[in-house]
Amino acid sequence: MGSNCELDETENHLWSTDSDEEMEFRLKSLRSLVFDLLKTNQELRDALVNARSEVQFRKMSRSQSMARRA
Repeated sequence: MGSNCELDETENHLWSTDSDEEMEFRLKSLRSLVFDLLKTNQELRDALVNARSEVQFRKMSRSQSMARRA
């Protein structure tokens, strides 16, 4: 019976170690995913700002061009 208790403790220790390693791996993966999402979000915001600026520039160019014609 004593060996069964020792085996259970060994299994629990291995399970705990595997769980810790798995959790570390998951945390690293989640950190990487969050970083990628933040980077993508920033790129999308930059693209949106650039598109808005371009639209405003075109509107101003058109209004100036129409004013010259009038």
